Parts: sequence; C-alpha cells; structure tokens
Amino acid sequence: MVRRARDSIRILWILNSILDSMIQLKQSMLRFFFFILVSLRTINLAVCINNLKKDELIKLAFELGLTVEGDKKMTETRNLIQESEVFKTETNLVNSIIESVKESVEAEKRERSQRLEINKMKAIQNLEAEQLKLRQLEKETGLENLRKERLTSKLNL
Repeated sequence: MVRRARDSIRILWILNSILDSMIQLKQSMLRFFFFILVSLRTINLAVCINNLKKDELIKLAFELGLTVEGDKKMTETRNLIQESEVFKTETNLVNSIIESVKESVEAEKRERSQRLEINKMKAIQNLEAEQLKLRQLEKETGLENLRKERLTSKLNL
C-alpha cells in the first residue's frame, strides 16, 4: 500500500512537471505569436508607407506631429516617420491616420477633377456662345452686303 502511494505521488509529480512544462511552452508560444503579430503590423505599416506619395507622406508626418521641411526628399520624410515614437508604438493609430490621409487626398483629387470638368463645361459654353455670336454677325454682314448690292444695282439702273 505504501508502495502504491509512492508510485501515485511519483506519477502526480511527473504529471505536475509535464503540466508545468506545457504551461511554459504555452507562454513561450504566446510570446512568439505576439512577436510575430507585432512584426507583421510593423511590416504592414512599412508597406503602407512605401506606397504613399510625397504629399501623402507630408500630410501623415503633419498628422503625427512631426515637422517636415518642404525640400526634404521622400526617403527622408519616410525615414522620419518610421523612426518616430508614434510609428513604433501606436500602429493602430498610424494605420487609421494613413487611411484618413489617403481618403482626404482622394477627396481632393475628386474635387479638383470636378472643378476641371466644370471649367471645361464653362469654356465649351463660352465657345459655343462666341460661335453663335459669330454666325449672327456673319448673317448680319451677309444681309448688309445684300442691301448694299441692291442699293448699288438700283443706283446703276
């Protein structure tokens, strides 16, 4: 009976050791997956930033509270953003700001395109109005010429 109790204690001790090892493994795996997740977010941000144009990078830097001089190159601006503390720690915030910047740039492009279209339509309308005036003047000039011809023909008779 004592031997059975010792064997049971050994089995419990072995099971406890296995359980401790599994818990440590689980914690290590969680740390590893967290590291992978953070790395993927950082890579995703880097890819997002690499796809931005110069004006978008400048707007992003401004939104992050960074100062960018107008004569800086894109790579310098990109590096400034990537080295900032906000970029390194607040990935969700940076992602949302990137999306906001992209949306505002797209809205500006649409607005600019609409203004150009409106200006084009106005120019076409002005051209058509001028052409109409020209045709009217040509008709009036033609009528004047006919009147003059009639007068000269009457005078010649």
